[in-house]
Amino acid sequence: IDLAIKHKDHWVIIDYKSSTKFSHKHKEQINFYAKAVSEIEQMKVYPFVVYLLADEIEIRKEAPLKI
Repeated sequence: IDLAIKHKDHWVIIDYKSSTKFSHKHKEQINFYAKAVSEIEQMKVYPFVVYLLADEIEIRKEAPLKI
């Protein structure tokens, strides 16, 4: 997790990547993090993968997890 933001009733977690080459693995990884935060904090979690590419920034939002 590169960035975690706690709100009153949920968390937002962000993982930054420099390539989309292994995006399926990135999705698995951020969902693993989201599940762990959700279980520990007992709150809804909104996970994002942010790709910092050479000529653009791509943001992918995964499905929110709630306990």
